[in-house]
Amino acid sequence: MNFYPIHDLHTNIKNILKTLSSKNEIIPSVRQAKAMIALNSMRHKAAKAGFLTDEEIESVIADVRKGNWDK
Repeated sequence: MNFYPIHDLHTNIKNILKTLSSKNEIIPSVRQAKAMIALNSMRHKAAKAGFLTDEEIESVIADVRKGNWDK
């Protein structure tokens, strides 16, 4: 079994997938790891942009329900 650093999963995913498929190793785990990296990145960007208060969230929901949402 081969171990790959997270950095390699982010930068060299094509080569890693090629290596794993030629060795018949578990590819779904690599895809899951890449998805986790993407999710963590989105969470970090959202936190950096700032969170909405409960009141802001309720206001957005109310606007969408009324059809007043800008697309």
